[in-house]
Amino acid sequence: MANGPTGITNWAAIYADALKCLGSLPNGVPRKDVFRRLFCALKPGICQACFSEWIETLREAAAEAMVENRAVLAVDCKTLRRSHGRLNALKALDTVCVRASEYGLSLSRVPKPGNEITEMPEGLAQVKLKEAIVTIDAIGTQQEIAEQIIAGGGDYVRALKNNEERLKANVIEYVRQQFDNDLVDGQVTRVVMKSRGHGREETREIFQFAAPSELTSSEVWRGLATIGFVKLTTVRMGKTTEQVRYFISSLPLGVETFARAIRIHWRIENSCHWGLDVTYREGEMRARE
Repeated sequence: MANGPTGITNWAAIYADALKCLGSLPNGVPRKDVFRRLFCALKPGICQACFSEWIETLREAAAEAMVENRAVLAVDCKTLRRSHGRLNALKALDTVCVRASEYGLSLSRVPKPGNEITEMPEGLAQVKLKEAIVTIDAIGTQQEIAEQIIAGGGDYVRALKNNEERLKANVIEYVRQQFDNDLVDGQVTRVVMKSRGHGREETREIFQFAAPSELTSSEVWRGLATIGFVKLTTVRMGKTTEQVRYFISSLPLGVETFARAIRIHWRIENSCHWGLDVTYREGEMRARE
């Protein structure tokens, strides 16, 4: 893999004839020191901006080819587990990634020396949010993040965790009331999704409700319009397990779109993080500076 000056030099030497069509090489392939000096002279911020603009053109082309108007952008964190240094009390490097999993594109990836609250806005600022659905997992309730997504013309779908006891309890209580009243009091939509593979059968029941006024009037999440939950039933080797997860969202009622966003979110783990660790061995990286 040509991931450094030496590797690039070796690669260029192998394909020197093919590279001649891009420009003349009167002195032959540059030595590794030339590439090293070039990389040192580059401005990371400018390179990042140019790269992001190029990636966005790929995203737009992919969306057009797939006839999909609303991209789902999954936001998640990843830890480079071997990048820590005990002698210097150096924590492992974390990154915040924004990925359009349907298109196989990582649109933004920024280091996370602090926490998600401080670094996520930077990652989202590098992508176009208009008409996008941003899915977020394991992030604390943040008014700023919701405002950034809504101001950018997008929507969000946010998983609720146990560290948000009050908000999650209010959502659970409202859902229970709706079922106790046979779902006649509020607006609700439902879809069932089934899948089979890897020795298991999965059934997902996905419900989406219009959010009650006591939640929509909350200043914590701007644009909050609906809430929902997913009941996952898994059958494996004759054993049945159930799991329930709750969500808040700025999406209007329309459970197909809501369900699609939730389902696609997990592709960031399977198609991005897994590939980086297994194929590119990113988790084994020992760079500490």
